[in-house]
Amino acid sequence: MSEPIIKLQLIARSEIALAQINARRVASRSALFSVALVFLLLGLAMMTMAVYFALQPQCNPPFLRNSYS
Repeated sequence: MSEPIIKLQLIARSEIALAQINARRVASRSALFSVALVFLLLGLAMMTMAVYFALQPQCNPPFLRNSYS
């Protein structure tokens, strides 16, 4: 084989290796992002429940209030 063809094959192999490394990095970042998103949604749900339980005694409808107090 001539030398330019060997050099082109070497460049092609190195580009493929770089693309594989980049694909692994993107997959890892996506996995970390999805885990962070799950924790964010759990935190948001807990904050919503905390606000609900904090406001529940103040915002009871009249028909649910105790008539003995």
